[in-house]
Amino acid sequence: MIGLAIVIWHICTDIPNPERLPESSSFWSTCLFFGKALFAVESVAMFFLYVIFGFLGFNKYGLNTMASISLNLPTGWMFMFAKFCFGVTIYFSYSVQLYVALSIILPPIHRHFEMFSYMRREIFSRVTLAFVCVAVAAIFPKLDFCISLVGAFAGGSLALLIPPLLHILMIFGEKDYSIFMKCLVITYDTILTLSGLFCVVLGTYVPINDFIKSEFSDGAISANVTLVN
Repeated sequence: MIGLAIVIWHICTDIPNPERLPESSSFWSTCLFFGKALFAVESVAMFFLYVIFGFLGFNKYGLNTMASISLNLPTGWMFMFAKFCFGVTIYFSYSVQLYVALSIILPPIHRHFEMFSYMRREIFSRVTLAFVCVAVAAIFPKLDFCISLVGAFAGGSLALLIPPLLHILMIFGEKDYSIFMKCLVITYDTILTLSGLFCVVLGTYVPINDFIKSEFSDGAISANVTLVN
């Protein structure tokens, strides 16, 4: 809370005129926003944080806004202390964040690896999952692309793609619906499924494509600098 209070105080001081900001963005940027929005709706509190920091941060820094608002903070002991608070919070809450994933992973591990002790299975699972998270962070160092990718693929599938498919399967087993009503519902769910599939594919393609382009451009710039030197 201390770190959030410092960041909010900073971005709410000396607020510039929002008329200087562009009125609209490109279609591809909207696709990136779609992934971030789906990532944020997983939690009401996270959604409101994204709205607050997204609006105030973009109004403060404009097109220079980075993937995390903490990267835009100036140097100084107070802002370094805010980043330290974020780091401490992540360190002590990391095991809690992995609780849901471990509750799914651990039961089959306990069933198939009974030759090892319970403590070893627990430690191995937790350490492996932590290394996977570190590997994903190393592969996708740019947070905005990673959030858009996870939001579009996972969030889009759970919110837009899977529910209408499950509804179609449920309708086939219902005997109280007439044929006309079944056809109407299946048509409606099919439209939702195709729309969700389009959003998931497009929302997944755009961050991957932008990530590849940015990596190649960064590599080309580094190569040019090396040749000049």
